[in-house]
Amino acid sequence: MISMNNIFNILISIVLLTSISNLPAQTIPLSDETIKLDTYPVKLNKEEGASFAQLGEGRLQQVDATLVEIPPGGQLPPHRHMAEEILYIISGEGYTTMWPRKDANKERYDWVAGDLLSPSLNAWHQHVNASPDTPARYISITTTPVSKNLFPIPIFYLAVILNSKTVGSKVLANNLNIFQKAILEVPW
Repeated sequence: MISMNNIFNILISIVLLTSISNLPAQTIPLSDETIKLDTYPVKLNKEEGASFAQLGEGRLQQVDATLVEIPPGGQLPPHRHMAEEILYIISGEGYTTMWPRKDANKERYDWVAGDLLSPSLNAWHQHVNASPDTPARYISITTTPVSKNLFPIPIFYLAVILNSKTVGSKVLANNLNIFQKAILEVPW
């Protein structure tokens, strides 16, 4: 036998389901905030050998978004992140090699427009544009802002930078006084 309580719950569920199904879909109007990723301007960074645009700068608090364009036949230097990252391939084709340690074997992951790629946390990786005549574009979304908020200790970043093969010594040399001060101020 069905209790009155069960009948009431069934009726409420039916009412909720029918009223939800009649709600209009949310529309998002195009505005100045809409970013056309396939044509958004990027600025060449000669050291990295690619062009970049910081999309989340001044807008996002928990994640960061960067548009990257690798020139035809180009590649980024090997690097790693102390924050989660996911890449959405906008255009072009290429591959990413990943390896967990400097002495480990590299694994290759091919990608084309529409693919998602998420390098393992703190794994070394390198993105390569396989096309000899077409740039490759991707958007990189990382949790760098929230990571910096969770680990506000400068010595943490010093360790990350020193482990970076491509920029470690250069960044350390240019910012030695900042790091020396940071080491003295770390609340042990």
